[in-house]
Amino acid sequence: MINKNLIENEHLSGIMNGVNRTFTTKHKFDKDHFQLHLNGLRLMEIQDYRIRESEGSRTGFDAVILRSHAPKGGKDYEEDGITYRTGDQLIANYLKGEV
Repeated sequence: MINKNLIENEHLSGIMNGVNRTFTTKHKFDKDHFQLHLNGLRLMEIQDYRIRESEGSRTGFDAVILRSHAPKGGKDYEEDGITYRTGDQLIANYLKGEV
């Protein structure tokens, strides 16, 4: 049986320029059934990205924000986040969610 609510290999909307960090899906998704891949590598929520409701609270999840490089205390800087370049592939698998 085919699950019509299952979305696989969807390229997210958003400018892939190495600077933009916010991307959206075509459909609202169930936040407990969402996977994100960058160039074939699975990313982990919280460590690599956050999920959001782009239209505000209780409108349904449809956006991801990649974590950026950020300093970790003091004068030493460590890479903490996702690096991507123009042409990289950001792909999601998810179940459509309800609002």
